[in-house]
Amino acid sequence: FHQGMTADEHTLAVLRHADELIASDEYVINHPEELRLLALYHDAGKAQQYKDHDALGALALEQFLEKAAAPTAITQSLKAVIEEHRILGNIAARLVRRQMDQKRSHQLNSDAFFKTQEALVSQLAHTIISKAKSVPEALEILQYHYLLTIADTKAIPFEKGDTGNRYTSQFASALKDVYELVKKEIIDDIPIPVITVQMQEAAANQKIGENKFFV
Repeated sequence: FHQGMTADEHTLAVLRHADELIASDEYVINHPEELRLLALYHDAGKAQQYKDHDALGALALEQFLEKAAAPTAITQSLKAVIEEHRILGNIAARLVRRQMDQKRSHQLNSDAFFKTQEALVSQLAHTIISKAKSVPEALEILQYHYLLTIADTKAIPFEKGDTGNRYTSQFASALKDVYELVKKEIIDDIPIPVITVQMQEAAANQKIGENKFFV
């Protein structure tokens, strides 16, 4: 799975990191038990296959919540998070891996790259909106995406040679930027510029040749 870590071991690590987020004063999490369920089920589909594990994990969570007689609205919201749980991190990683890889760093000067980023942000925002009945509900779903991505990437080991998604300060910064952009689009429900002047300057000044992400 991840450099000697099984999917089960990874899931337990994600749960530990989710509990750390819940216990911290940094975030207001209205339903911590829901974040724990997301951590538990986000990779449950890997018991069957990797390629479509998002959908399979979402189905497993849906079946559990139906047996637990959970409200349909909660079931559908959490199911939607599992189905799309890699997207927020992948959008951030597209920026980070170009900052890290000298062969692709020239793409940071490409309008096409940032237009794609903008489209991905917009698509995720509107996917979340389509699953929610109100802006507050949509923002809660987005928060779950954000916190689950933090816990998920923190639970991936850093063994030498691993080119997977790792939680570093650079990734954390990019992830927070993407989270804020998706949040803004949800609130405004209008097209927004995805790349800020600050992100452009950070990309231009970023040291090239360090660890890659999501390769």
